[in-house]
Amino acid sequence: MTERGKIVKKRTILLVFWPLSFALFLAAVYYPNLLQTCKFFALSKSVTSFLSRAMGLIPFSVAEVLFWLVLIVVLGFLLFSGIKIIKARDRKQELRKLCSYLYSAFLVLGLINFVYITVWGINYNNRVCKDIPHTVADTVTREELEELARKLIHTANFLREQVDEDHRGIMKIEGGFDTVKELAPIAFESIAESYPELGGVYGPPKGIYFSELMSRFGVLGIYFPLTGEVNINTTIPDSILPATVCHEMVHQRGFMQEDEACYLAWMVCYNSEFPAFKYSGTLYALIYVMNALSEVDPDRAEEVKLLYGDALLQDLYELADYWERNQDTRAQKVATELNDVYLKSNKQEEGSNSYYYMVKYMVESSI
Repeated sequence: MTERGKIVKKRTILLVFWPLSFALFLAAVYYPNLLQTCKFFALSKSVTSFLSRAMGLIPFSVAEVLFWLVLIVVLGFLLFSGIKIIKARDRKQELRKLCSYLYSAFLVLGLINFVYITVWGINYNNRVCKDIPHTVADTVTREELEELARKLIHTANFLREQVDEDHRGIMKIEGGFDTVKELAPIAFESIAESYPELGGVYGPPKGIYFSELMSRFGVLGIYFPLTGEVNINTTIPDSILPATVCHEMVHQRGFMQEDEACYLAWMVCYNSEFPAFKYSGTLYALIYVMNALSEVDPDRAEEVKLLYGDALLQDLYELADYWERNQDTRAQKVATELNDVYLKSNKQEEGSNSYYYMVKYMVESSI
């Protein structure tokens, strides 16, 4: 076989991964029971567990390194190719070479996409935990929202008295992210007694080196499925740090729907033995519920806010100050739109609004 024939054969094999990816994704959408019967979801969970533990042996975020490497390589390739085409005598020949390289990159992306769908993407269409109330009503009444908000505020005020604070009166976790990443797996072990699907052994959460940049884009944490790593913005206030870590760790365990991840993150935090986690999860849920109540009835929301204790208010002011310090409207708008497209492409039809569906779950669960 000639060299060209070998290249064509390799490309043909790689090209197959694109239709295979779509076929697997469609099977997850329309025939999830078939995949369940074939133990596909269990296989996905096992692969993720092994991958995350392997990556956990490396002290830094491999996902972050890969991101910057890919960005540098892509930009460098485009710059180099552009210069070559401009200087070339036969520009058509150089353009043909560029198209050939881009086609090869497209084929490799097909393989990467297949791996992504296999270990992660199929879970977007799989409601793993059967005890979660999935039969919530299409709407939540104002009265239900107000009752839930009052309960959460009462709980938050009570729990706030049990956590440490700094000299400014802001909730503080001694050791910060290092403490949270050690305690989070213990919290999951505890909840796994009631929800075995949240159990398992996985690699630890990792702090992102360029956390300040994440803040500019309004990103608190990211789960990267190709390395099985939970990546956390370590500059966020301690009051929402445990809840953020648990949210991404829920994704790591195969709960891909954002509404589920939010709801389960609250469950993990609130049912843990650590006051800081209990408070963080309650505050995390309270923010969503109060945002929902403010949309439905702004006046009633302002009335309910009068129930905030002084210490709780200090933490909420700190959160508001954090977002104001890192406000970059254009960057956050781009990040939000990209996330919205990403969620919808994975069958989360509500896009970014799916985060607010956790409010419906909480109302249904009658906390």
